[in-house]
Amino acid sequence: MSRYGWQFYAAAFFFVICIVVLCIMELTSFDFVVSDLLYQASIQQWLVSANNQSLHFIFYDGIKTVYIGVILIVLVALFAQKVPNEYKKGAITFVVSVILITSLVGLLKASTNMACPKDLMIYSGDVVYKKLFDFYSISDLPSRIQRCFPAGHAGLGYAFISLAFIPVQVRNKVWLGTLMFVVGSCMGVYKMVIGDHFISHTLVSLFISLTIIFLVNGALLHG
Repeated sequence: MSRYGWQFYAAAFFFVICIVVLCIMELTSFDFVVSDLLYQASIQQWLVSANNQSLHFIFYDGIKTVYIGVILIVLVALFAQKVPNEYKKGAITFVVSVILITSLVGLLKASTNMACPKDLMIYSGDVVYKKLFDFYSISDLPSRIQRCFPAGHAGLGYAFISLAFIPVQVRNKVWLGTLMFVVGSCMGVYKMVIGDHFISHTLVSLFISLTIIFLVNGALLHG
């Protein structure tokens, strides 16, 4: 496994951090400590309304449209063989990472059956809170499948950290990776302040993304 170079060790590190976050989520009430700060119990509303169309466009529809456009541009450039050789492996890292991350996060969302904070009884919803490895009893079973863990929107944002592997200069890699991390975090925080996700949902998506990104890049460079 050492043939993957430092990227493998980075991926292993972020995978371990992901497990640590899962343990904190299961064993503590940290999620509620954070979400309680974002929920105004006196008026039973979240810090930001999901009906705010301007913020919804900026942090949801608008950014998704831009990101899909970037993916299509890179894909077309790759298939048309318009990407210079020094950028090609970075571009492939980006495309493969985005596909794998969004697919895995989507699969987990469909199978974990965890509710969004806004849907929980503790936050004026109608669903009983269950942790990742808990099971609903017949009386508590929600009327619909819950699809809130991990955070899909933030997962897409964090997948774009892989853009940092396209530039050749290290300084440009750092700047682009940092920018994409900040944008992904803004996307994640937006979904938290409207009650769509706990902080652990966003952090797990971050560390899943980083694990996959470094594995993909390591496999391409050292495979």
